[in-house]
Amino acid sequence: MLELYAFTNLRVGREVSRGEVKSTFLPQSKGWRRDVQPPDEPRPASTGWSVASPPSGFRLVGEMQRMLPNRSQPVTQLVLSDGLATMSVFVEPASGELPTAEATSEDGALSVFRRPMGDHLVTVLGEVPPAAAQQVGRSVGRQSGTDAAQTR
Repeated sequence: MLELYAFTNLRVGREVSRGEVKSTFLPQSKGWRRDVQPPDEPRPASTGWSVASPPSGFRLVGEMQRMLPNRSQPVTQLVLSDGLATMSVFVEPASGELPTAEATSEDGALSVFRRPMGDHLVTVLGEVPPAAAQQVGRSVGRQSGTDAAQTR
């Protein structure tokens, strides 16, 4: 979601025209494709993936499989939290060409870390320091006892 305005009743100062609250993305969005399919609800499930070395204080608070737009297979999502900050870890089967190297980016407080792992792509995002996202992303693997061996 890029922009969202939601008011039930708001009156501040002078009268505001409709043009003043028009989306700044409207001219650019004419050719954008919109996914109008109702989203599938994520299914809580044991996914077979784990984070071996979460940052101090972080623990697994959610684990699920979900379908994402333009994906033919379910994506695993692990959610970690220390009670204040939250990180989501997405593990998805490779589709097409995988990146060959790790990548980290920041946008304000949001850190994103991606890395290829065998025939999967791991993506970590959260309002945490980049080092925390990297630590989590580098320690994702198969839980012992699952069919696939841990891939690092």
